[in-house]
Amino acid sequence: MIFEEVREVIVSSVSGKITVEEHKEDFVEVDYIIEGECDVKIKQEGEKLIIKEEPKKKKILGIINKDLKGKADITVKVPESVFVTASTVNGTVLIEGAKTRKITSVNGSIVLREARVSEISTVNGGISGSIALAEDLEVSAVNGSISLDIEDIEGDGIVSTVNGSVRIRLSDLCDVTVLASAVNGRIHVDDFEDGEFKLKVSTVNGSVVVERF
Repeated sequence: MIFEEVREVIVSSVSGKITVEEHKEDFVEVDYIIEGECDVKIKQEGEKLIIKEEPKKKKILGIINKDLKGKADITVKVPESVFVTASTVNGTVLIEGAKTRKITSVNGSIVLREARVSEISTVNGGISGSIALAEDLEVSAVNGSISLDIEDIEGDGIVSTVNGSVRIRLSDLCDVTVLASAVNGRIHVDDFEDGEFKLKVSTVNGSVVVERF
């Protein structure tokens, strides 16, 4: 399915995988594969496109709604100019090259490939991959490790987890001062001083490594 004149995409799922890819076209393309009892609702409101996975429901005794088992794996292809917000409850989020406002997961991993990001969070799951541009970066996990390669940073940033290790690799384009902390774990940080922006990296239970690549 093709949608034109879109500036923002909001995509959410309960159990399925979300994949967002940047492409060279000037429209948004949406595909999905359904397994079991599930629907995908798509609605365009002006320049905003909303994509939502919804499990089908069954009434028990004519009163109680029970979610049936099913999921939808959703793939969204977007132009460079489109901002994306993606969220899932029990699924993986994969972002390839696209520009995102916010990525969230409750029970699932988040994988980035040359993405442009600002806010990323998960409760139970890891965050990994590569970032082309981090703007006012906020990355957080509760139970999960964080492993990211960052090519460029604009604005101050925070990367934190409670239970898990953090490994950040920064290119020479990243003009940052790194402030690292770990309550129960080792810390290794390459020489990052007198940078224009501050990058705070922390964990409670785990190690912190910040280095150049």
